[in-house]
Amino acid sequence: MPKLSKKPTASKSHLSRDARIDWSGEVRVISVYSDGSAVRPSGPGSNRDCEFDVVSPNFGEAHGHGINEGAFLKTEAVFNRPTLLRHQPESITYEIDGHFVRHVPDFEGIVGDRPPYIVEVKGASAYLKKPWLDLQLDATRRAYTSIDRIYRVVKAAAWRRDIINCNATAIFCERNRECDPEHAETILKALSEGPARLGDLRRLLPNGFVGPLYRLHLVRSITIDLSQRLSDHSIVIPGGTAGILFWEEEHAGDA
Repeated sequence: MPKLSKKPTASKSHLSRDARIDWSGEVRVISVYSDGSAVRPSGPGSNRDCEFDVVSPNFGEAHGHGINEGAFLKTEAVFNRPTLLRHQPESITYEIDGHFVRHVPDFEGIVGDRPPYIVEVKGASAYLKKPWLDLQLDATRRAYTSIDRIYRVVKAAAWRRDIINCNATAIFCERNRECDPEHAETILKALSEGPARLGDLRRLLPNGFVGPLYRLHLVRSITIDLSQRLSDHSIVIPGGTAGILFWEEEHAGDA
C-alpha cells in the first residue's frame, strides 16, 4: 500500500521522507479537491474589476504566507492582470515511487476567457532546504499536465529583475486611484488613432500626471508596454488583451 506524503514541512521527518522519493518516476493522479470558499474574485464588469483588493498591501502577510507570495501578487496584478485569483485553491494527490503525495499549490489565476493556470511561488531558501525541490515540482507539473491543467513555478528571481520590479512597484502604487471618466475617454479617443507614447498621453491629462494612466492599465482599459523601464517613451495600446507574463519562461526545470 503506498504511503501518504503530505505537503513538505520544515520537520526533519518530512524532509527525510521526501528526500527518499524518486521524483523522476511515473506519476498517476488520484484526486483533485477544490474548496470553493477560496475564490476571491474582483467583480467582472464593475469599476472594481481587476482592482485586486485581494492583492492589497497586506495580502502577502494575510493570505500569501510571506514576502515571496506578496511580491508575486503585486507583480502579477501589474503584468498579467488576472480577473480572478484563488489562494491555495485545491489539493492534488498523486502516486509516485510507491507514495501518495498530497500537494497544495499556492495560487490559481484566470485571465479573461483563457484557461485557468496554477502557480507555485518559490524563494531561494526553499531550494536550500530541499535540494530535490526542482524534481518534486516537476513531478507535480507532470501530474497537472496529465489532466490537462496549466502549472508553472515562479522563482523569486522572476520578479526581482530590475525592470520588472521597478515597473510593478510604480504601477501598483496607483491601484486605488480613480480616473475621471472624461479623462479616460480622452485617452481612449487618442488611442483609437493608433498606439501612442505614454508621455504624449500624460500631457493630455490635468497637470500631466501619469497616475491615472497606470490605473487604466490595471483595469485593462489600456495596456502599457512593460518590456522596458517605464518612461514617457513607453508604448501604449487600447484594451487589455495584450500583456507580459513575467513568469512565462519560469518552470520547474529552470536553474
